[in-house]
Amino acid sequence: MADLIHDKIFIALAIIAIAAYGGILIRQIRAEDDLKEIKNRLQVIYDKLDPHRD
Repeated sequence: MADLIHDKIFIALAIIAIAAYGGILIRQIRAEDDLKEIKNRLQVIYDKLDPHRD
């Protein structure tokens, strides 16, 4: 009986860990997208400030 309880607890902890890892990956992907957007905006500003560069 104790083994069954331990197995259920282990499975529950594994599910929580997988869900947390998925959340971390989603946040990392969003952060990378945000950085790309910031880079694009800075490039537009730079192009407006220096339109005659090569």
